[in-house]
Amino acid sequence: MLITEFSRVGVELNIEDKKFIDVMTIFHKMEPRTLKAAYKLYCGKELVGAHDAENDIVATYEVLKAQLLRYDNVAYEDKDGNISYSVTNHIDSLADFTPFNLIDSTNKIITDEQGELIFNFGQYKGQPVVDMFLKNPGYYHWMMEADFLIFTKRIIKQLWEGISRG
Repeated sequence: MLITEFSRVGVELNIEDKKFIDVMTIFHKMEPRTLKAAYKLYCGKELVGAHDAENDIVATYEVLKAQLLRYDNVAYEDKDGNISYSVTNHIDSLADFTPFNLIDSTNKIITDEQGELIFNFGQYKGQPVVDMFLKNPGYYHWMMEADFLIFTKRIIKQLWEGISRG
């Protein structure tokens, strides 16, 4: 960011032999985002038997209960500055607060405001999937061969087959 800003005003910033500190990296390393870490934070206990389906389900339920208590009547401000009190013991409120992409759970493919499927990553981010496959069929083939989850591959295959039939 500093390099870009200095460049914008015509000042060359020499960064050779300089050391940099990334506070986000420190945060992510010291505050992991795992079920084990969440269980410790919200329940104050060590998760025993992690990755055992039953233990993970019980721990997830206990984390949810603790979150409901901890965030009851706590304001949340979104990126647009809107305030809500969304962490309540109500399924509709929680579902709205934690949207899940049923099209592609990895969020590589999402819908835009018009309901069109668009890429949410890479060189075509924000572009309609079908349009990009028509312009660059090789991108579809690359995605099918690359290390994407089955959910993503399934949706792009359906779109590709729709193009082929259409």
